[in-house]
Amino acid sequence: MSARLCVRQGGRPGDCRQVRLAPGQVKLRVYVRLPRSGRWTVSLRRAQEATTLRRSVQVSSGARHRVLVTGDSMVYGIIDVLERTVRRSGGVLKGDPHPGAGITKPFLLKWPEHARASARKEKPDATVVFLGAAVDTFPLVVGGEKVDCCGPAWVAEYVRQLRLMMASYLRGGSALVYWILHPPPRDADRVASHHAINSAILQAAATFPDGIRTVDIGSVISPGGVYRDHAMYRGERKLIREPDGIHLANAGIHLATEYIERVMRRDGMVR
Repeated sequence: MSARLCVRQGGRPGDCRQVRLAPGQVKLRVYVRLPRSGRWTVSLRRAQEATTLRRSVQVSSGARHRVLVTGDSMVYGIIDVLERTVRRSGGVLKGDPHPGAGITKPFLLKWPEHARASARKEKPDATVVFLGAAVDTFPLVVGGEKVDCCGPAWVAEYVRQLRLMMASYLRGGSALVYWILHPPPRDADRVASHHAINSAILQAAATFPDGIRTVDIGSVISPGGVYRDHAMYRGERKLIREPDGIHLANAGIHLATEYIERVMRRDGMVR
């Protein structure tokens, strides 16, 4: 089943797109951007039907979409670069970094509880999360017993806590979540945990029908899954990773953030 979805304001040209339900699909969520205050008309017309469904939406003056960027120390530079793009797009960005804190370190920060509280307080329309690089390999408690990284039981508990966080940031389906996958680390002793955490992120995201975007910045930071210290950026060979082989150097931060922005742009969160 296909239909034409349009958004219009007054006499301005409308922004239209085709939307489709696949066989067996009964629900589809589509995100549209209303960049100016005032009254908008959203219309939906199914192919080969004369009837058009219309709804009116009032955007108040001064309305701004809210973006929350959170995680461990990996988000520091990303907050600064992304904030400029969000501001140019008419939104506001709140940075929420917690260096050294990971899901396996509840003695520093209980992430599921923090996610629930910050989503309730900030009411973000979109949340960007980059979490797990800060040696997030401590044992997790499963069935009253500690389980070491990074076997199936450990991953399953990691997935469970990720799902709680994702559900909080989704805010009942009224928000989007952009969860960043980790690019390959340099040191061999980090490879197992890298794969385990990325696998957990993908597993947790797959349990939600919509709203969670997994963002693979490795495609620009480590193409082909191969670690590298340098890459071409704006026509020059630049250092993209810090000496620790984990964190992103300045050019790497810009490369990663530009990739994140491309994903967000598809949803109209930035322009």
